[in-house]
Amino acid sequence: MDSATEAMGDVYEKEKARLDQYVNAIEPLPRQCGAVFAVDGRVAGIEFFDSPATCARYLPKIVRSYAMDAAETRQPDGVPPVEEAVRRFIEQMKAAATQSFKALGEGEDVRLEGGSITGGALVRGERVVHLAAFAMDADSPKAKRRTGARRSPLY
Repeated sequence: MDSATEAMGDVYEKEKARLDQYVNAIEPLPRQCGAVFAVDGRVAGIEFFDSPATCARYLPKIVRSYAMDAAETRQPDGVPPVEEAVRRFIEQMKAAATQSFKALGEGEDVRLEGGSITGGALVRGERVVHLAAFAMDADSPKAKRRTGARRSPLY
C-alpha cells in the first residue's frame, strides 16, 4: 500500500537535482537564527531557532521544503517580498491564537492559528527552541496540497 510519505519521498527523489540547487545556493550567515521564505514574491513562512548551530543544521531541510513549494508555482523567478509584507506576516503571527500542549519530549508544544497563519513552536521554560509559521491563504502551495493542514515542525 502506498502512503503519502512514500509519494512525497518519490517527488523529492525525482526533483533532487533541482532542490539541491536551492540548498546549495543558500548558506547560513554567522549568528543567523532564522529565515523568512517567499514563494512568488509572497511570504510563505518564517522559521526561527534558539541558536545559529541549530538553524544551520536544519536550514537545508527547510530550504528543500520551500523549494518544493516554489517548484509548484507559475512564477519560478518571483521577486522577494517587500519589508512591509514581512512585517505584516510577523504581526499576524503575533496576533494568532495559541494553544499549548505538553511536548512529546521536554517543554511545551505551542500551536498558532489565526487569519491566514498557522504554525507552532517548541518552548522550553522561557526559551523558544523552534518557531515555524506558515501562510495558509488560498494561493499557498501548502494550502492547496494540504487543505488547511499544517506542516509538521522539526521536533
